[in-house]
Amino acid sequence: MVYILEDTSKVKTLFDGWDETLICSCLQKVMGKVYVTDPETPASAFCYVGCFGFFAGEPDVELVKNIPAGFAIVAPQHKQWAELIEAVYPDATKVTRFAFRKDTRFDREALKRNLGLLPDGYELKNIDEELYDLCLENPLTADFVSSFESKEDYLEKGRGVVILKDGTVVSGASSYTRYREGIEIEVDTADFERRKHLALIACSALILRCLEEGLYPSWDAQNTISVQLAEKLGYEFDHEYIAYEVTSPLKTLRVNGKEYEIEKLLGKGKGGYSYLVRRDGEEFVLKQIHHEPCSYYQFGNKLQSEIDDYDRLRNIGIKMPVLIDVDVENERILKEYIPGETVCDLVREDKMKDAYVEQVKAMCALLYPANTNIDYFPTNFVVHEDALYYVDYECNDYMEEWNFENWGVTYWSKTPEFMHYIEEH
Repeated sequence: MVYILEDTSKVKTLFDGWDETLICSCLQKVMGKVYVTDPETPASAFCYVGCFGFFAGEPDVELVKNIPAGFAIVAPQHKQWAELIEAVYPDATKVTRFAFRKDTRFDREALKRNLGLLPDGYELKNIDEELYDLCLENPLTADFVSSFESKEDYLEKGRGVVILKDGTVVSGASSYTRYREGIEIEVDTADFERRKHLALIACSALILRCLEEGLYPSWDAQNTISVQLAEKLGYEFDHEYIAYEVTSPLKTLRVNGKEYEIEKLLGKGKGGYSYLVRRDGEEFVLKQIHHEPCSYYQFGNKLQSEIDDYDRLRNIGIKMPVLIDVDVENERILKEYIPGETVCDLVREDKMKDAYVEQVKAMCALLYPANTNIDYFPTNFVVHEDALYYVDYECNDYMEEWNFENWGVTYWSKTPEFMHYIEEH
């Protein structure tokens, strides 16, 4: 049996020498949890915060099998833990991550100069009560605040900055987690706003704020793009380490009491998990809204926006999967499964046809008069029997700069922007 350990001092020595701030968050009981199978004299432990976990001590199969449901990135302390993770999760993706020193001496003047790169028309702001709500509702920025238990918890412990354009958050940097001595930085920028130095600006502002408050702004990199950004900010590379991206083996999910067998995870977004599920021989897509790792739900936000956006697009006449059922209590939606390749895959594999572009333009001819834009990014479109479907329900009021001709089309061929996205993902 797996227990949540209250007296975390019992496992402190198991993590000795592992200089990772997310572990500190758990051991210091600032946020996150420590799981063990023996709460009295634990020989093994699993620190888990956000969607990150760390296994230490003697390998324990029960701890590995009981990773919290959904997507997680877990790091083994040594080879025996790695072998156990691979045995329990044979479909896990083994990845290399990049750790940075925790004693970097930053060039404050250089960071201040970076702030001068902010383009005209953009605004840099600290995350406050109002911006917290905007961040939580936006899949781009949800991870800026969602690891904290509540708005009050974030405003007390968290630190963050965002860059806005016309009132919309387009980039930012924030505390993914907090420990006593500092924060772990999370940074993101909207795809259509990349290559404008926005991430560099936001991170510089956040680092300066942390230094003024005597907090250390820790950095851990997922890829070489993140490594390059860190080095521009003055961070010093320390070492590579191995981690595993895993999904706990959920077998079934229920929607309003009806059970659906999970075939596979289609994808994990910041707003939810999308599963390919089956019932009575028929396939569907089941989306589970998440607020990781919070124990509360934001009713009327993410789930209601899915419903409202679907109704709006259906009335306009956009070709998309049918919304079949909504489970409000469990924040799940069930929709039609459209088999086929995404436009992103077709572009990458040189299989695009002019007809697909013409079909999205036909959608635009319906959307624009209705004062509506959809998310034209190619991962949101699937081609089935040469017909184009918009498989994400997200839509917004029309803005010319974000329409297909001015933004979306940039990613519907092998442009530098598209190749940059592929490289980063």
